[in-house]
Amino acid sequence: MTGLSNSANLIGYYERGPFQARIAVNWRDGYLSQIGQPQDPYEPTFVNPYTQVDASFCYKISKKVEYYGYATNLTGSALSSHGRFKEQFLNATSGETRYVTGFRFRF
Repeated sequence: MTGLSNSANLIGYYERGPFQARIAVNWRDGYLSQIGQPQDPYEPTFVNPYTQVDASFCYKISKKVEYYGYATNLTGSALSSHGRFKEQFLNATSGETRYVTGFRFRF
């Protein structure tokens, strides 16, 4: 069946006073993505194993104001796929790290 694979997540969390932090490691094994490729509709497409590390933090300035930030894909892991054989490279998407920071206000 397409889309089925093994996966694992490891999450560490720290909280003390107004500060919170979280780091997560997410792993997914290779899996069958679909049957069909542009050059042959009967050939399979497999997605390669993938590991991603994410982190976030939050600092409560007051009961109504928080400063937060998070980073997605800290390791810059890229997704890639292959055909019936691992040597049959099909595509890869860049693994860019995304950063977000800001303030939250409660009214």
